Amino acid sequence: MSKYIKITPESVWTVPSADGFVPLLPSGCSFIDVLAAEVRRRGHANARFYAAYMGVPQLQFYSTLLTLTGSTATQWIDRLVMLDNEWLLLNTTLKVNVIAKRRGYASATDFSRAWKKRFHLSPEEYRRKNRRVVTRVVPVAYTHMTLPTKSS
Repeated sequence: MSKYIKITPESVWTVPSADGFVPLLPSGCSFIDVLAAEVRRRGHANARFYAAYMGVPQLQFYSTLLTLTGSTATQWIDRLVMLDNEWLLLNTTLKVNVIAKRRGYASATDFSRAWKKRFHLSPEEYRRKNRRVVTRVVPVAYTHMTLPTKSS
């Protein structure tokens, strides 16, 4: 039996609601719930930033996340950020550089590099291959977005 609880980013992630990306599904662990909500709100940032934000010493932050998730802090945070990035890429017509800026990346190049490392395709290629027609309401936080339309 594993010593980890294994709370995955996928287990707390939900499709954005009418009031933005929050709330997430409760994990049953307030540490994870607070962290996940903040990661979702701020986007990409390093684990050191989130440790400081939560007022927890870095070593304790890293070991707590490892114990709760079975992943390193960086891996867990990056996976949650990528879930939101994927939703934006597939369900909006925002350009990659706009998504990168809004999700906290220093540049579109950094975003594309991280995307390609995870999905082995550029963001544009991934969007072309996986695009879905969306019929849900755009979150208030993203009302400036244009949803894709059905192609004839």
